[in-house]
Amino acid sequence: MEPPQPKGCLVELRLLEGDQDVGEVIEAIRERYDVQLVNQDGPVYRVNIDDARFPHEAVITLASRLDEIDMAWGERFAWPKAIY
Repeated sequence: MEPPQPKGCLVELRLLEGDQDVGEVIEAIRERYDVQLVNQDGPVYRVNIDDARFPHEAVITLASRLDEIDMAWGERFAWPKAIY
């Protein structure tokens, strides 16, 4: 029997500069999606976009959510990348 697969698609969200306070943005994302801090050095977050069926859809979904939270998110985060 195979172990259950997580629903949705994983997306990497990387902070551009490690000294920025992005706690409010991350908490706002956590209201809807599971977010895990992957790397402490140059913060990288792994976000499970559970309502996406395809990796490219997950990236756009997260970018759209970031637009809703903070229109200037592109100054703080790199463009999200799908994790395959």
